[in-house]
Amino acid sequence: MKNGKYKTLIIIIIVLFLANMVTLYFLMNDKRRKNGGRSEAFTQYLKKDIGFNKTQMKSYDSLLQEHKNNMNNEFMQTDSLRRISMKTVAENNFTDTAIIQSVESNSVFFKDMQVQMLQHLRAIRNICSADQQQKFDTSFYKIIFKSKKNKN
Repeated sequence: MKNGKYKTLIIIIIVLFLANMVTLYFLMNDKRRKNGGRSEAFTQYLKKDIGFNKTQMKSYDSLLQEHKNNMNNEFMQTDSLRRISMKTVAENNFTDTAIIQSVESNSVFFKDMQVQMLQHLRAIRNICSADQQQKFDTSFYKIIFKSKKNKN
């Protein structure tokens, strides 16, 4: 009886996890289509609130383009990863071990994406002067979450 409950719970977790992956993918693509979305808001934040000059903005634009290319490649791998993961779970008769391995392999992908995002923010911070870094450190997360909140 317990194994059945755990199996059901794990399957629900996987379904929700995959639904979140798909939602994240479509939200990211949707944001890019709508007036630059969050990246445009962040660009304005760097110009107006942090005080980036033209040279700094040029450096930021290069970083942003590189980051977008890297993230697009990551998202393209998502579909393949999901298919392999689901196929493996099914081939192993939805055993708890197969389900947990599937979730763990998918979580590595999201961990890598989080690392890339934080490294990207660090690179942006490195463009800042000392005074700008202090402003950036106390406010960058506000603009990120404000952009997310305004979207909903």
